[in-house]
Amino acid sequence: MIDMKLLRELARLEAAGARLAIVTVVQTRGSTPGESGQRMLVLSDGRTSGSIGGGCMENALRLQALDSLRDGKTRISEYALDDDVDDSGMVCGGKLRVFIEPVHFRKPAQE
Repeated sequence: MIDMKLLRELARLEAAGARLAIVTVVQTRGSTPGESGQRMLVLSDGRTSGSIGGGCMENALRLQALDSLRDGKTRISEYALDDDVDDSGMVCGGKLRVFIEPVHFRKPAQE
């Protein structure tokens, strides 16, 4: 399902001429906090909007998104959740595959 709040944020960022990366969960296996189709925007200054599940995994993928912005290349990344321990002390144990796409909006010309 498309997150309308995230789409509105994306439209605002487009109007501002922002540079960002879109991180999209494309596949999950096993127990994961995120679901296929979830998205997170990563701005060039490291701020994020939206979520792909949180925790260490989300921060690691945020860093990969910043690398993608630096080199302009898309990425497909897999993250294993066998080392992530949640607040209950339990390990998720699943895997996420994400697509990371750098986007550079151009500010519209002033009339």
